[in-house]
Amino acid sequence: MEYVLLKKALSVCEAVFEGSSEQPVDIDFTLPDYCPDIEKILKCTATPYISMKNLSGGNLEIDGVVNIKVLYLDSKNKTIRCCEHTSPFSCSFTIKGDSENAVASVSIKTEYVNCRALTPRRLDIHGAFTVSARVLKESQQEIPEAVQGDDVEQKSSTVPISSLVGISSGIININETLDIGKNRPAPQTIIRTELTVSHSEPKLAAEKLIVKGEAVLKILYVTDLETGELDTAEFSIPINEMLDASGISDSDTCDMELTVQSYEAGLKSDFDDDSTLISFEAKLCVVATVYNEDTVKIIDDAYSRAYELVLTYKQISCRHIATVIDDEISEKNDINLDSTISRIIDIYGDSPQCSCEFQQAEGKLMVKCKLTCCILGCDENDAVFYTEKPIEFSREYDIGKVTNPSSKPIVAPLSISYRISGENSLEVRAGISLHMAVSESISKRIVNEITADEEQKRERDKTAALTIYYADAGENLWSIARNYCTSVEAIKMQNDLADDVISARGMILIPM
Repeated sequence: MEYVLLKKALSVCEAVFEGSSEQPVDIDFTLPDYCPDIEKILKCTATPYISMKNLSGGNLEIDGVVNIKVLYLDSKNKTIRCCEHTSPFSCSFTIKGDSENAVASVSIKTEYVNCRALTPRRLDIHGAFTVSARVLKESQQEIPEAVQGDDVEQKSSTVPISSLVGISSGIININETLDIGKNRPAPQTIIRTELTVSHSEPKLAAEKLIVKGEAVLKILYVTDLETGELDTAEFSIPINEMLDASGISDSDTCDMELTVQSYEAGLKSDFDDDSTLISFEAKLCVVATVYNEDTVKIIDDAYSRAYELVLTYKQISCRHIATVIDDEISEKNDINLDSTISRIIDIYGDSPQCSCEFQQAEGKLMVKCKLTCCILGCDENDAVFYTEKPIEFSREYDIGKVTNPSSKPIVAPLSISYRISGENSLEVRAGISLHMAVSESISKRIVNEITADEEQKRERDKTAALTIYYADAGENLWSIARNYCTSVEAIKMQNDLADDVISARGMILIPM
């Protein structure tokens, strides 16, 4: 006797590689001639950017540069200055297995940076940053849904699944000339830049992914090199891009990540000291996972009323996206400083961190984030100071009953506003953006192959139409039906039962 398994093909998103590599930062350099001597170092940052990533032949190659910025007070005028240095880096990951048509998602995080002045013109900088890579690939999985055979009884269940439609990635290039405004003093040099990006819910059309959002560039710049007078400017650049995404339609759902891969903002070179123009270039990376909600029927168990069966099982893993959270979180904090405050020069958020705590029994998700508030100001004697204070955020989300939940939150700083509330205190309102897809991993053992042992026939007792059976509370009808070579439905019908489990000890009739 041969039995035919009816199978359903599913597309799933498989992470064929996840790994990270720590890259050192060891730089010894001398200030350029146009930079004045160092009196005091205020802040040193090491920001890595990706210039190229290439996934080919089982290798992921990543090239980039580390941009070193040192904020300091000059020894002559005691004004704020900034010097920059760039250093190239490269790293590679070996991808085991087939990486054809795969998509690589790369993120970089600065771990630490230490800076000291060996002389008024020479700096020694040490630090490290981590390059993390994740390679996603579409794969096919066949799942048996039913057995063809008149004598076979099967126990099935349904599992929710996010069936993959496709994985798309692309680069959005921004190239703009920005104008501070003719009614404002022209910038002589740029001290600090900050770029944040946000996006609305992506739109799906036939074979296209429409990305809409906003890039916000903030700059702190010097208007007078002698006095060190500072000013700030903010620019909003709309994002409206259409990317190719084969196989998708407007009925699908998209989980999209939009991150800054690299950017550069500088004074536009036109030999005009009074120019108010800023040259701005950026590369934004888009990774979109497109899926549709589906259910798959799986075979948990089976038996034959005619023969003993030999069952082969396999373990399958299904991923179901329970919810996608896109939120902007704002918190107000009172910050006490060691210095008295006469004015704030610049304030911004840096180094966001996030952790998740799932409370499965309550169907809750607690998200806790931390942001470093960077404050550049002047004290009562008009002496410049720099300090950092942590700001903590927390939010609770209802996600429902999710089995084995997991998520990789992406957080980015948004705007920070402040009010001087005392001699050495600030009232600060800070915001962050949060994106995370909460998914559940469902692992199931299913029947993968069925063969009949035709030498071991099963015989039913044909001397009576019914058999009396005394069942215990909690006993499963499936086990009873298997033992008596009948079906669960036949027992239910005979005894007018609605459930598959016996609710109370008592007598039931087994049709033979």
